[in-house]
Amino acid sequence: MPSTREAAALTDRYRERVQTQRDAAGAAAAASLAGLDLDLSRAAITAYLLQWAARSSTTVVNAQTATAALTDAYLHGYLAASLAPLLTVTAIDLAAHVGVTRDGTVDDLFRTAAKGLLWRLGRGAGRDAALAYGQSLATRGAAVAVSDTARDTLTDLMVATPEVVGYRRVTASSTCERCALAAERIYQKEVLLPRHPSCRCTQEPVLRTPARFARPAPVVVRP
Repeated sequence: MPSTREAAALTDRYRERVQTQRDAAGAAAAASLAGLDLDLSRAAITAYLLQWAARSSTTVVNAQTATAALTDAYLHGYLAASLAPLLTVTAIDLAAHVGVTRDGTVDDLFRTAAKGLLWRLGRGAGRDAALAYGQSLATRGAAVAVSDTARDTLTDLMVATPEVVGYRRVTASSTCERCALAAERIYQKEVLLPRHPSCRCTQEPVLRTPARFARPAPVVVRP
């Protein structure tokens, strides 16, 4: 049925766009840290890192804001493409998952990355090692923050939508064995999608009047 194929394609495009948002946010945070001159005084380095943390926080908050709006549009589009009989979605606060992470705030995230870099320097790490460590913390934290916004916003939207009764996990074209196995089950819509830090999966709503379509089996890659 054409509508079900369109709904499946919407999910795939949505997953790819979320991935683009998280990759771009992580790359921007890491790239702006590369300009740090570690030959400066400790005070000057600290001042630079504070400015970097503020800029990176803004970048991630902007990415989270765009991702929340994208998620809202995705669910409405999915319902329409599936010819769902109930198209009403109770409005939610799209800003509820913006500016925050699973461990605190986005500001906290980058302050922690800055402290990690300074800690490495204090322990005698070389310039490249210290920068790489700080960039790793920033990249991973930014990516997870954006992914969490997508997951948490979609969960709120599904809970607010009577036509949605659950969701399935949709994996990337290549995925880990654990995620491939988890994609075989249906989750209650109130349950947050279980994810590991580098997970590229997303949710796809299961409707009261389900749209059935076949997906190719993912290619399993072992870490």
